[in-house]
Order: sequence, then C-alpha cells, then structure tokens
Amino acid sequence: MTATPAKLRALALPCLFVATALPGCKQEGGSDFGNASGGLPDDAPGGVPGGDGGGVGGDGGEGGGVSAGSVEGGGEVGGGVDGGGDGGADEWGDGGGDGNEGHGGGAGNPSCSPGPDLFNYALCVCENFGDVGYLRVGSDLNPGQAVVGVNGHTGFVNAVEIFGSLRAYGGLHVTTAGMRVDKYLSSNRDVELFGDVYVGESMFVGGDLTSWVNLEVEDELQVKGTSSIMHGDIGHEAPYTIDQVLPCNCDPAKLFDVAGAVAGARVTNDNAAHGLPTTLVGITPNTTMTLGTGRYYFGDIATFGEMHFVIQGAVSLYLEGDLTSYGIETIELDPGAILDMYVSGAVATLGVVRFGGPEDAGNFRLFIGGGLSAQFAAGRQEFNGSIYAPTVEIIYAGDTRIRGSLFARSLGGIGTLVIEQPTMLDIPPELCPGECSDDPNQAGCQPPAE
Repeated sequence: MTATPAKLRALALPCLFVATALPGCKQEGGSDFGNASGGLPDDAPGGVPGGDGGGVGGDGGEGGGVSAGSVEGGGEVGGGVDGGGDGGADEWGDGGGDGNEGHGGGAGNPSCSPGPDLFNYALCVCENFGDVGYLRVGSDLNPGQAVVGVNGHTGFVNAVEIFGSLRAYGGLHVTTAGMRVDKYLSSNRDVELFGDVYVGESMFVGGDLTSWVNLEVEDELQVKGTSSIMHGDIGHEAPYTIDQVLPCNCDPAKLFDVAGAVAGARVTNDNAAHGLPTTLVGITPNTTMTLGTGRYYFGDIATFGEMHFVIQGAVSLYLEGDLTSYGIETIELDPGAILDMYVSGAVATLGVVRFGGPEDAGNFRLFIGGGLSAQFAAGRQEFNGSIYAPTVEIIYAGDTRIRGSLFARSLGGIGTLVIEQPTMLDIPPELCPGECSDDPNQAGCQPPAE
C-alpha cells in the first residue's frame, strides 16, 4: 500500500483540535456508557470483568449519607454516584462492588474529600483531545499505572509516551515520530496511525484499523472492521469480542456538583470559629491568612490572587464567583497539609502552582464549577496538583507539566504536555473539615446532644 501525500494529510487533520466540528468528530451520545461486558482481563477496556456487576453507574444500593453539592451515592461529602453491582471493579474503578471502588462503589469513600474517587485516571476527557508536540503521561518509574481516557475523538501529531493504557473511545488519528503505549490501546471507532507505534500488551479496535508505517503489538490484536497494516509485528490476532464502554463518567447527572458544594459551604463553614470574614472585600492586598483544618468559604473573590494563604492541616476552601488568576505566591502548603479548593465559577488562567516540591502534588485538588474554557499561560508552566473541570475546555501552549490528574470537558494545545499522576493523599475521616472528632478543641464542633 502506498501512502500518498493527500492520504497523509487526511490522516493528520481530521478531528485534531478539540473545537473541530468536522463530520465524524462529534462525540457520540452516552448510550454505550455502562454497557458491561464479561470475561475480560482485569485492566482491559470494556465492562466489568467476569460479567456480574453493573457497568458504570449501574444498579446497586446507594451509598452512605451525602452533604451539600454531592450527587447520589458514595462518600460522605460528594463521594460519588449511585452504586455499582456486585462485580469486581474495572481498571478505572467504576461499577465496582463494595467499599471504595471509585464512581460506582456501593458504600462510597468514607473520606470527606471527593478527590480520590474523581481522579481514577491520570487524564480523563469528556469530549475531544488534540495535541501537537510531545505528550507523556505517567512515568517510567511506575510503568503501566497511568490510564488516559477520552470519550470523544483523540488526535496526536507528536511523539507520545503513555506509561499505561490509552482508551480513545471516539476514534484515534495519530501522526507520530514514535508512539509508545505500555499496556492496552483501545478505541470503539476507527484508528489511523502514521508512524512507528508500539503497544506493550493488547490492542482493541471497534472500527477499522489503518497503519501506514509500523505497528508492533506484543500480545493480542482485535479489530472489528477491516485491518490494513503496512508493516506489523503482531503477537497474534483474534476475533473482536469485547464491548467497549465510555472510559470517563461525564453524564451531567453524575458529575460532582462543584457550585452546589460551594453553596452549601456558604451556610456551613468554620470562618466564624476562626474569626474570619466570609468575603475578601476590604482585606488589604498581600495580607497573609493562615487556614488550619476546617471548611472555609469566601465570596467576592476578585482580590483572591492578591492574598497569601498558608494552609495547615486538612483544608477545604470554597470560593464563590470567578477566579481571574492565582499562582505560586497565592497559596502555600505547610508540610503534610492537604487542600481541596472549590471554585463555583470560572478559572480564566491556570498559573504556576508549585506548592513546594513535586512530592506535594498529591496534596492539592482544584475543582472548577463554571466557565467554558481555561488556559495555562504560554511558556513554561508547572502545576503541582489535580484539576477537576468536567465542563471546561482546557488549552495549553509551550511546556506544560501537571504533577497530578486532569479531568476536563475537552483538551487541546501545542507544545509539550507532561502529566505525572502522583499518589493522591486522602483526608482521613477524623480530620474531615467541618466534622467533629473526639478533640473538643476542634474548630466548628458542637458538643454531642445528650
């Protein structure tokens, strides 16, 4: 087969950028979501291994109590969605059985933070993902651990390293000098590859497969449609038997309600117990504010970026409105401190956020409830933390490094994007902000009723 220049352009251009509205680039509807399938490897794409449990958000008992802003089911403060069945959890934790097995776990996460349940993937994109440059997800120090999930179309014109699995549900177009996926590569639609592509375990294609240069699959290749491989080194081919499901839980009814959580904190917070106002109006710029373990709410946040916050202990910070910018000078985490920051509105610019060293990246989560888009400023950017923005298009340019997980509506950019998923620290129940422990001096607690 001869690859003409016209054919190569056709491979590189369709569906590349997240804003593209070409035929075949629109994300498919959610009818496949939760369509479980049995008999798969434990971390292969598709439904629940063994075929017993429900799919994502499947049937099952509801979880424990919920707090303001949460949806049905799991953890005590917005911990998840309605429970899964009794089957084992798949590689992203959905549809699991009892306990803390992600979005569909029956009992839910006992922690007061939704973070550990929402960031099961290193990268989750609800619609399309387009990248030009260099992409690396995961680390060779923990090979096979990172998972990239894209519900819509995925387009790469770059070198790609994924130290784990890629689940490009809505189709995959790649033009690359070299692409490496350590474990599984899967798509429910067509896959078109131009360049050297290596898959460390198995590959599953629910449409047609076209490979123009070289494709190496160590274990098994399953293709539902036609297969055209110019040069390949395939462990073995097998009939297509799996039933793939959308990798990311992007059903609007299942998303964590960030704005609702902020509204709840407007009523229930620890500001008064610490002698703090609930608005930043009138506070002198560059003022340092120290926040110990607790739930804090601030409205009128236009001057947030001019403040300096020192975080001590386990802190949930709720900000009502739009956040124009913030960065390295805004927030400081003491050693061992954990911060969950909820913004009800938009975050226009994702500035440099280091919070000490990379070892602290699992201590910070940013939840964005509004806005259509957010961008990393051009140039060299570092973000030590995880971002949950399921309604937001995130744009990057230059050299962007995220030491954390990312959950976005859509994602696109030019340059280098590196995502290193750290071990995410949970807030233990005894330190839940706003909850009473046995410590009578804990802020915001009232004596138990007799």
